[in-house]
Amino acid sequence: MPTLFDDANKMPLTDTRIRGLKKGSRPKRYSDGYGLYVEVTPGGSKLWKMAYRFERKQKTLSFGPYPEISLARARERRLEARTMLFEGLDPSAIKKAGEEVRRAEIEDTFARIADGLWRPRRRNGNPRPTAAP
Repeated sequence: MPTLFDDANKMPLTDTRIRGLKKGSRPKRYSDGYGLYVEVTPGGSKLWKMAYRFERKQKTLSFGPYPEISLARARERRLEARTMLFEGLDPSAIKKAGEEVRRAEIEDTFARIADGLWRPRRRNGNPRPTAAP
């Protein structure tokens, strides 16, 4: 007879089951295994997350909303994160570093474009325009 602590009671998620999950009065988590779970918020959104430990600290890594991030893609990201953990790397720190690099590239690009557009006007003595009327 299976008990509450048996692995036989744990079944991985399916797309059908995820689509059928309903919102509640507080966030609820549904596990897929190895730390991956989908969290259903009171607003009804479904978010992929992964719980893990790094250097004896409990951490959470977000993968994005369902259905934009499919079950298969969430499992791929979980595998990537677990691989990083086995290599001694913190997946959350790597994700943050990548976001900072992308943000710097965008800001740097915008600054270069803006400077390129205004440089000829400044040379001709035209003042920089103010807000539209």
